[in-house]
Amino acid sequence: MQKDMRYKTSTIILSILLILSWGLFVFWHRTDFISFWERKFAERKSEEFNQIYVLEIPPQSKYLAEGGSEKFYEAFQPEGGIIVQKTENILPALLKIFDVQYVLLRDKKYWELFKPFLYYSPEEEKEDLPRTFPVKKEALSASTEPFLMLEEGWYGLEKDNYGHFSRWFGKEATIYYFIPSGSLAKVADFLNFSIPWSPLLDQGKKAEIEVIVNGKLIYTSNSYQWVMLKLDGLKEGVNEIKLRSSQGCVIREGNDRCLSFIVQDVGLFRIENIPLEGLLQLGRFIKIEEGRYWLGNDAAIRIFTPFSTPSLITFQIQAVNDKPSMISIIEKDKEIQRIILFGESQKISLLTYQQGENIFHFVANGCEDKMVKGEKQCVTAQIKDLKIEPVK
Repeated sequence: MQKDMRYKTSTIILSILLILSWGLFVFWHRTDFISFWERKFAERKSEEFNQIYVLEIPPQSKYLAEGGSEKFYEAFQPEGGIIVQKTENILPALLKIFDVQYVLLRDKKYWELFKPFLYYSPEEEKEDLPRTFPVKKEALSASTEPFLMLEEGWYGLEKDNYGHFSRWFGKEATIYYFIPSGSLAKVADFLNFSIPWSPLLDQGKKAEIEVIVNGKLIYTSNSYQWVMLKLDGLKEGVNEIKLRSSQGCVIREGNDRCLSFIVQDVGLFRIENIPLEGLLQLGRFIKIEEGRYWLGNDAAIRIFTPFSTPSLITFQIQAVNDKPSMISIIEKDKEIQRIILFGESQKISLLTYQQGENIFHFVANGCEDKMVKGEKQCVTAQIKDLKIEPVK
């Protein structure tokens, strides 16, 4: 009798253990579960070898978003970043460079992009996410497209109230520019980035930024809001681009980081891809939808014109309400136009004469709180139908 009871008890315990084991097995394959030792191994791989054991798309787990993974995310930008580039063609190269072993997919919108490089069964393709998939190494190849990737010196990714992504750096920071073999003659030869602010100015220091390409200083300027410069001395393979503060960095009160410049919108352009009328860029405007923007207390429109042909910028502007408001448009510290808004939409024209960089600052005499995309923003006017065309 006692032997039968012991047998039944053992059978029940064994059954429970089998059920728990099966549950853990299913849990492993259907969620983002990673054991303690697997996690430690992933961290060690990222820190010591700059490799990624488990790549999480989009990133959620803090311990999976460090080391090599953070560099991958900035180049691939699943949820946004400071590098502006098309990522579809460089994904297999990134998976290969970082030796990614597994991809943890959380969102179905990334499935079509990743599935050529993953092992999966027909049944798994139909099942819900999140799921973890092994990487199909034989499907990976070197990039046929040039691309940028952040290296050392950068602080964490930040997002401001305007929806812009940015990163700070201290004394210097590095960007890698990968140029595939045989494509040097076709690569972008202009580097573009914006720097909204530097705390060096708060301490009365000269906010001067230097750009060094493959060890050679090619650019020095204290005109730090927007930078577009021609890249010289490029080579096939890895090109090292360093951004350096000639005045070092400062530690502000309440912040233990040593900061020099905050950087946004890092991109590459070929001169032949810049249209005749120029390259247009908005700064500190709040995007409502494609073609429509809110203007707060201050913002700027910047145009880069590679040729000496004058360009005309036109747009419609309308006040946020029926109260009269005033906006000054400033170029090179001089007011060139004053707009008085009374509620009705107005068409505004701005003419550029200078070859290279032209910046128009918009300064309002006040703003009003308004809910924009679920967040309270202080806005003055709405801008739409922004166009740029050459003057004939």
